[in-house]
Amino acid sequence: MRCFQVDFDVVRYRGSSGEVRVHYTTTVGTARPAPDQRALYVPSSGWLVFSDGRLGQQTVSVVLLDNGLLEGPQTFYVNITRLELVEPRSDWLVACLRITAYMR
Repeated sequence: MRCFQVDFDVVRYRGSSGEVRVHYTTTVGTARPAPDQRALYVPSSGWLVFSDGRLGQQTVSVVLLDNGLLEGPQTFYVNITRLELVEPRSDWLVACLRITAYMR
């Protein structure tokens, strides 16, 4: 079975006050997750941590599986399920996040 990877870049581009923790998880759409024999992706979840004062990029990677079946378009979702701000300073703008997907 061939595997591919899709990367979702999460960028904190404004508001560097305080540490920001971002929890993500994949959820089912029309695509089936592993370990199903017709699976098209491997489920994933975890935390991204942006340190206090840090702007920049972190990446969520999801493995896609080629199950060899001829099917139409399939979907799954990467959800931001929790956002935590740890010890914010006085700035009112805490964080702006941008998410972009790339097939690699």
